[in-house]
Amino acid sequence: MLEPTQPASPDLEDKSSLLDLVKESAQQVAISSVLLAASVAWADGVVQLNEKNKLIEMAKREQELDPNFPFDKVTTWLSKPPSEQEVDAALAVLSQDSKSSEYIVRAQSIAEAHGSLGINAIIGSGIIAFLPVWLVFSLVPGIITGITVATSLKLYSSTNFKGISSEEETVLNWLSESLNEEGYDLQSRIKNSNWKNKIETLRTVMDERSMASRQEKWVPPKDTKPVQCPQYPERMPPSVTDIADSEYQEFRSKIVKRYMQALIGETWSSLEVAHNLPQSLDDELLNDIYWNSPFSRFLTSEFTDNDLTIFQTFFEQKSSEDILYKIDHSHLKDQKTYPGVYIASVIGLFRLIDEGLQVVSISINDKSFTPNQGESWERARLFLLQGSSLSLVGGVHASLHFPTDSVIAITRQYIPENNPIAKIIEAHSYLQLPLNYGVRWSPRSYAHNSPREIYTAFPGPREDVFHGFMTYYEGIEGNSAYPNYQFPLSPPEFPGPYCKALKQYYDVILEFCRTVANQSDLNNLVQWADELNALVPGFPSGKEITDSEILARVLTGYIHSVSVWHYLEHTLYSRLPVHHNPHRIRVEPPTGNDLKTEWWQRTRHTDLFRQEIARRMFYESHTV
Repeated sequence: MLEPTQPASPDLEDKSSLLDLVKESAQQVAISSVLLAASVAWADGVVQLNEKNKLIEMAKREQELDPNFPFDKVTTWLSKPPSEQEVDAALAVLSQDSKSSEYIVRAQSIAEAHGSLGINAIIGSGIIAFLPVWLVFSLVPGIITGITVATSLKLYSSTNFKGISSEEETVLNWLSESLNEEGYDLQSRIKNSNWKNKIETLRTVMDERSMASRQEKWVPPKDTKPVQCPQYPERMPPSVTDIADSEYQEFRSKIVKRYMQALIGETWSSLEVAHNLPQSLDDELLNDIYWNSPFSRFLTSEFTDNDLTIFQTFFEQKSSEDILYKIDHSHLKDQKTYPGVYIASVIGLFRLIDEGLQVVSISINDKSFTPNQGESWERARLFLLQGSSLSLVGGVHASLHFPTDSVIAITRQYIPENNPIAKIIEAHSYLQLPLNYGVRWSPRSYAHNSPREIYTAFPGPREDVFHGFMTYYEGIEGNSAYPNYQFPLSPPEFPGPYCKALKQYYDVILEFCRTVANQSDLNNLVQWADELNALVPGFPSGKEITDSEILARVLTGYIHSVSVWHYLEHTLYSRLPVHHNPHRIRVEPPTGNDLKTEWWQRTRHTDLFRQEIARRMFYESHTV
């Protein structure tokens, strides 16, 4: 029998600050943005009263978010213009878009070649050219400064063109037109995603951020063994709170650094996505999504009595050859949302065809809709996709994260590191513990859904986000769409090419793990298995683990979950456009007599932007 290895000190550090580097990055960008705003305010030689008030308001609101924000620097910049060195340093911080940098170089080089354009005008035009970058990356409520910049440039252009060359006038007109929606036709605005609208979107997000209340910090109990969630004991997988400092630092240098790069470097392109005209969503695309994406894991051919009642007409018309599946997200009826945001209890009914699936009907709040119902059908499709997106990232996907944390922790304590079993577990545990700790306990986590972060897009408070996790962990008795979590000892089973690929990987891994299990001393694993049996539902007991086939399936289930399935789910889900699986919908669920709406009324640019930047930060697959 193996004894536990030496545990770490019980005086464990609180690791909920795992994502605080994001905050530090935001402050650096905020300071640089206020500096540039001050430079523009000085462009005409004096800071006007309204400009001064706006700058002070920017700084005060940022200071409310971050007490360490250097407010005294702002007052200094109101007394005299920032130096050229300070401006250059700010541009260096914010310069992430090579095209915007080229705009600045172009304006400056022409002005310098022909003279007459003073340094303040160069800075003013440079800032305007830089607008699609520095405003985006500012992360401050002062997006209104963009309007001030545009206004100052217009005034400058109208009163001072007599003293500059025609080339300079051409550049300044070009810059001004880039901020003027009348300068483009409709197709150009759709293609280029007008800057003014994107700036307004970001300004709204920043207003939401600055006005949001600070959430109570959740702090788990500290222990060398996995602990129960104090907010929801026994309803969530145990959490590992003993994180080695080396893992903590590695996580910050590899993962949090990438979060920061996405947050700073991809905000503008995320705004473009939010403002782009999406691909038309029709039934054919809906069918393709549910057959080929991770949403196929929700397909089940078992129906409840309530399902049979809702879709009674279709079951009566069903032929003996027909195979029907449902997508069931009825648990959403119990979740709360923010004002003006809607979710619904939704169930989709699909028929299996040679090409995949064919949608038959969608039930919203127990009322069924069909493809011939116009606006009501379009809304029903969107609510179904929303339900699947929320149920994936805020539900079943958590089973690929949290339950196996206990396997890592207990293996490290009970099995020597040179044992082949320990080596297999360790090889597939890289950064999982600090990552999952950050998701569950950091107040900046996407799962905590604080409006103070620009990348949070769930429709309601964090308590309702965690309600989704708990629903899929506990299951709903009598509904096959909600089985409770069990440690996987067999491959997944649901229709579609996604599951087929997962099975193929599973079979290969199982053959390897059988070889390892057949060479292992199974009696030494009894205490290890008993510990995990008490922590992870479905994990074999010490008595059962002495069967080599059971051990092989334990190892396979672990590897397949944390490496293969986890990777595939992130990769395939991240390829779905946010327009087609919005977390927030801004129109009410269909009733059958619904007024016509356009796509941009059903969702908001601000919501899509939040979800898109989150997709890039958290869902895209990256090699580390």
